[in-house]
Amino acid sequence: LSLFISSAISAQILEIDFDKPNSGELSEKSQYQHKINHYGDLEYIADRFGNGCRAANFTGSQFLEIPHHDAFNVSDQFTAMAWLKLPDRRDFQWITLICKGLHQIETKNSPAFRVQMTSQTVSVNTSSTKEIDELFQNYPRQQWFHFATTFADGQITIFVNGEKYKSIYTSTVLGVNNHSVTIGYDIP
Repeated sequence: LSLFISSAISAQILEIDFDKPNSGELSEKSQYQHKINHYGDLEYIADRFGNGCRAANFTGSQFLEIPHHDAFNVSDQFTAMAWLKLPDRRDFQWITLICKGLHQIETKNSPAFRVQMTSQTVSVNTSSTKEIDELFQNYPRQQWFHFATTFADGQITIFVNGEKYKSIYTSTVLGVNNHSVTIGYDIP
């Protein structure tokens, strides 16, 4: 997984390359130099080019947490992208790239944003969950692909390997909060 998040306010909010660090600490490459906290033992695997220890395997028992920074309070538009390789399991359901919130359903008192997919849906928050024609159910397993989601002007647009897959309109509004950001884990 190589993760990159940007917004209209700031060209780059978060960029993590998962090269196995000698120090045990992943480096964050945006202008903010966010601190990354590890939970669970992150397994390093070969990246999409076959280079060893240059990608991370998230299985649900480990995740990353980045403390709150105002740059993460995106409310109008953002882009999140990552290189992914799905496991060879047909029962595989959830992919959570990023989550910023503590509750399952967002309200004015508990706003959140996330980039999350199931075998049939994509969402940038709970009220924006939309069907996507089983993209991940049918996508080849054990093969690297580039995934990107953009959110702007009420549109969620999904790109797979640089090609536009689908654009979906939503009336959702992204809220802001002071919660940490998690990678590979949906707190609710």
